[in-house]
Amino acid sequence: MGFIFHCCHYFESDFEIDGAKLMRFSDIFARMTVSLILFVYHTCEYDFQ
Repeated sequence: MGFIFHCCHYFESDFEIDGAKLMRFSDIFARMTVSLILFVYHTCEYDFQ
């Protein structure tokens, strides 16, 4: 979790992203991560049956 925050802080200092855009970026990133984990989990579950 700290790594993601570090990346967000790095991007913010680089491109001067305002808070709303930063929150939206981390929200999209979190949804993508959860979707990927669920996709991999269901694929593995299907393979093992």
